[in-house]
Amino acid sequence: MMATKDEKIVLYGATGNTGELVARELVRRGCRPMLGGRSEEKLSALAEELGLEYRAAAVDDGPGLDELIAGASVVISCAGPFVDVGRPVAEAAIRHGAHYVDTTGEQAYMRVLSEELSGEAKEKGVVLLPACAFEFALGDLAAEIGWVQGASRIAVAYVVDDFTMSQGTKKSLVRSFGEKGLTFVDGELQEKRVGYRLFDVPLPGGEKRKAAWVPGGEALTVPPRGGVSRVETCIAAGDGAAFLVGTLSGVLPSVLRMMQPLADKVVERGEGPPREVAEEEVFYVVAFDPKDGKAYATIRGLDIYGVTARVVSESVEYLCREEPKKKGFVGAADLFDAEEFLESVGVELLEKEER
Repeated sequence: MMATKDEKIVLYGATGNTGELVARELVRRGCRPMLGGRSEEKLSALAEELGLEYRAAAVDDGPGLDELIAGASVVISCAGPFVDVGRPVAEAAIRHGAHYVDTTGEQAYMRVLSEELSGEAKEKGVVLLPACAFEFALGDLAAEIGWVQGASRIAVAYVVDDFTMSQGTKKSLVRSFGEKGLTFVDGELQEKRVGYRLFDVPLPGGEKRKAAWVPGGEALTVPPRGGVSRVETCIAAGDGAAFLVGTLSGVLPSVLRMMQPLADKVVERGEGPPREVAEEEVFYVVAFDPKDGKAYATIRGLDIYGVTARVVSESVEYLCREEPKKKGFVGAADLFDAEEFLESVGVELLEKEER
């Protein structure tokens, strides 16, 4: 039985693809989260199926959010795109002294938490733990393994073939790729365009994959621990895709910004990933030296969204059971032992380079 059984846990965005998986995983572990979101009809149906309570509240309904979150120990947000709708939920959590966990993959939103909300969260004694997902939590933990080995240059690669994305993920990617982002190079944060650099990612068996730079959360979470000169993030989805992103990096942001309203409408007409397909999809998270190509840590997993649900649930259980080691904006490795946490969420640590 989870340590959260007597705690009030609020899950906002519960009826989206990721939110529903998180709700089911929490229930499987013995937790009874309060479900929240915009649609009372959808919330009612899910709450009835799982035997949970719910309360509908839009992100622009301050009093409604306050009623939903009052008395909570932890607030989980799975409602995205986070740059559009994330901040009010985080602010409400801080207001009520609740730890905040989310599943964002958007560096721009993580910057809001770290640069604008972290100070108040520290004063309230609460944690802001974003990106509790296969990205960027697993990447932060892989980078931590490299950091412990004394790595000063760390690139984190997400290698995904046949990634069946949810609607929320697709919208987040449009926003992330439509803006410049920060990377940590030569000991400082620098602004770059998506695809400004290509990487050769080492995989098991000696295989190499091309990956294009993207604005990752690791550039925000790893450098404050000290001792690193470079922290970058990249995505590999086939050599051709990486090359195309690199070639178009100069024009891609402006094109995506112009197309965002149309892209959102197209995404909303699509379907989420079928579970039987998603559960078989393999992914790798690799922390490696971008100069010599040696891997510090290679993580292999199945089912990106299932792993994300477990990452969230493990994080919530910890926050309800333990006094967090650090308050305010944190990365996964600021709270958890990397290897123990990876094992607990059902992914394999295939390689750990000893240097």
